[in-house]
Amino acid sequence: MLLTISLSCAVLLLIVLYPNRSVGVSYRNDIPGPSGVPCIGNLLQVLPYRRRMISFMEFLNKTYGPLSTFTIPGWGRLVVINRPEWLAHVKKNDISMYTRGPVAVSIFEQFPGLETPVASEGEKWRTSRKAIQPIFGKKSFQDHLVTAMNELMPTITRLLANAAKERLPLDWNELAGRLALSIFVKSTFNLDTTMLREDTKVLTESHTLISSVCELNDISAGRLFNPYWAITEKLDGTWFRFRRNQSALWKAIDDLIKERSKSLALVGDVESQETDFFSALLKSYSETNPRFTRNMMVTLLFGGRDNTQNSISWALYELSRQPEWLHRMREEAIVLGRSDQRPTFASLSSYVIHLAVFYETVRLWPGLPKNARYAINDDMLPAIPELAIPETKIDKGTYVLWSDKIIMRDPTPKTNITSQVWGPDADVFNPARHISDDGKFIKPSAPEFVTFGAGARYCPAASIVPYEWVFIWSSLLPHFDFEFLDNSKRFTGDFLTNQMADPFMVRVREREV
Repeated sequence: MLLTISLSCAVLLLIVLYPNRSVGVSYRNDIPGPSGVPCIGNLLQVLPYRRRMISFMEFLNKTYGPLSTFTIPGWGRLVVINRPEWLAHVKKNDISMYTRGPVAVSIFEQFPGLETPVASEGEKWRTSRKAIQPIFGKKSFQDHLVTAMNELMPTITRLLANAAKERLPLDWNELAGRLALSIFVKSTFNLDTTMLREDTKVLTESHTLISSVCELNDISAGRLFNPYWAITEKLDGTWFRFRRNQSALWKAIDDLIKERSKSLALVGDVESQETDFFSALLKSYSETNPRFTRNMMVTLLFGGRDNTQNSISWALYELSRQPEWLHRMREEAIVLGRSDQRPTFASLSSYVIHLAVFYETVRLWPGLPKNARYAINDDMLPAIPELAIPETKIDKGTYVLWSDKIIMRDPTPKTNITSQVWGPDADVFNPARHISDDGKFIKPSAPEFVTFGAGARYCPAASIVPYEWVFIWSSLLPHFDFEFLDNSKRFTGDFLTNQMADPFMVRVREREV
């Protein structure tokens, strides 16, 4: 009886102390947002959106403006900062004032894995970031990525030619993933895989690297806004599905490591004979920290595949809606390709139409559509007088949440920015915004262009993905026309990255070159 009374009093006290917010969160009335319920805050409002948080953030943006707040267990207080001025401020102070925070790190430690750049902070983050930097260097680019592209593009060209002869419908999104993953494995491991061949049977074959990464991506995204995922996943079986796919992925990576190690042993001295990134990583860490080696490869495999795949998939979707840009890209590829040379890093700037379409695609469909940081010190967001928003305090222990997608599609004029403004057609696919009146490419830049991040965590692949993208499209468009079998509006799935939700079915036809 006494225990019951004590528990009841404790519950009543918590209700009195936290009438509209999560337990442990301090009261604030200076930031608008939906009212919560005692002790769990806005959890009941967030849970229906937990697999489509962009929609919830769009609701907050429409209802309360670019600055709003809500609370949920686990995360505590989240402040939504969907303005480029605020995001630029947070990025400027990343590492020193903000980190990924315990919620994200605990999830990313499971996938991609411990000690990786997305699952570490401080000195461990610096170590992991330093370890991957060589893959994005000029020498790695010239020696390995270009070679991989030159070897793989003829294969996919023959595959599409065979699919055209058989009039086979194919999932462009899935094929883009196969190509992106093949490029990564070839350029990083210097190994060929069976996931991309000229035989059309490959289009219906499953592959462990592809399926396991997709499953782990999906499950991890579902954990972000479910504070009780460790419990609910045990009840619905998701945890066991995660472990199966994690084990399968680890085995596949370990097999690649073993295969590459054997080839390195055959050539002898790694340093003098092999210059690829994986050889250097293997030499530095394989014996002292094999888990680090494996998890770094998982991270690069995941990130390298998704950035390229998504930009290729969403580009064709937008081009299907505005085919005049597809025709202009094809004309440019034909004119520039008459010398029978592939694009090089030095000649990339000549592909004005391609680059304009690429940057417009990743503006509308950025690689990380939602992101967050955790304040490790008190901070002040700058005021925006034109919107009557004063300086806003961010308390230590608060998460700031934003959507690159919402920010770059927002037609509201940006203030205190001297560079390009997206304007009232911000939600429209318009590559012309990246081309000057005299026909030159205008590369978008921060703070209004946030696709590749900024500051210490700036995406190291920001110069590689455009090259891969231009190389792929300039190689394919002169040879193929596309028939779009489903013209319905497409949406982003709930993944860690901006992956297309459903298959994107097309049929290709060969052109006379």
